[in-house]
Amino acid sequence: MSVILSAIGFFAAYSGRYGRLIMAYIMAFIMVFLDRDRKKHTVLNIRTAFPDKSEKEIDSIARNSYRSLAITFIEIVAMPFMSLNRIMSMISFTNIELIEELNSENKGLILLSGHFGNWELLAFSAGYLSKIPMAIVIKKQRSNSIAQLLHTIRTRCDNTVIDMGSAAKNIVRELQNKKPIALLVDQAADPNKDIFVNFFGRPAVTYEAPAQLALKFGTPIIIGFAVRNKNGKYSVTLHRIKTDDLENTPESRLELTRRHVAILEETIKTHPEQWAWQHKRWKYETPK
Repeated sequence: MSVILSAIGFFAAYSGRYGRLIMAYIMAFIMVFLDRDRKKHTVLNIRTAFPDKSEKEIDSIARNSYRSLAITFIEIVAMPFMSLNRIMSMISFTNIELIEELNSENKGLILLSGHFGNWELLAFSAGYLSKIPMAIVIKKQRSNSIAQLLHTIRTRCDNTVIDMGSAAKNIVRELQNKKPIALLVDQAADPNKDIFVNFFGRPAVTYEAPAQLALKFGTPIIIGFAVRNKNGKYSVTLHRIKTDDLENTPESRLELTRRHVAILEETIKTHPEQWAWQHKRWKYETPK
């Protein structure tokens, strides 16, 4: 498997943007063909989130979502074979200085994002451009080959990784040491310990930890997404989420979680094809 990934990555790195697009389109077709049930689930998610859209629009978002995922995958496997200058030419930030500014408060920093655009490029470039290494909270991959590839990319420029399975103690340690952490917050969390927040009008169990940590330690919290442009490059605008009106209470943790989920939702509404609708985001029912 690692040999196949390396071969794809090497070819993708030197085939140019249009070569990567062709590879991604072929890959997206294969993904749909091999997993029709997932395609049905994807369409259902989009239909439920956008009840006013026509079936033609829903199908278009679904197809382009698969293509977006495939483009991201092809770009990720290509990154080990690309120079730093070439990787950084793919992305730009309007306000990267926000990371430096908030980090200088010496309270640590929490950076949030989701499975939107190219999230791996986002984490990589944020650490590299700000010159502030980050601890990236990750979910363990089923494939060892993919896990090793991602680890190589994530740690190439001094970022470190924290396994979500044993994350709590390590995240707290990083924040107490006044270091930034980065994590994705758009997958289904644990219904037994996390909180339900409306997402596209439907309750979705959402990680409470970012809000809990931000309010407990007074840590600034930022959210941002790598939005893919028509030219294939990415643009990022970082947003500081307001916390100075909140205390470390269950009600405030819920409100802060609602705030970052609302920003995610608005971003998806603007570019729905760039989010991974294939996830089982509404996997659990609200407890009665």
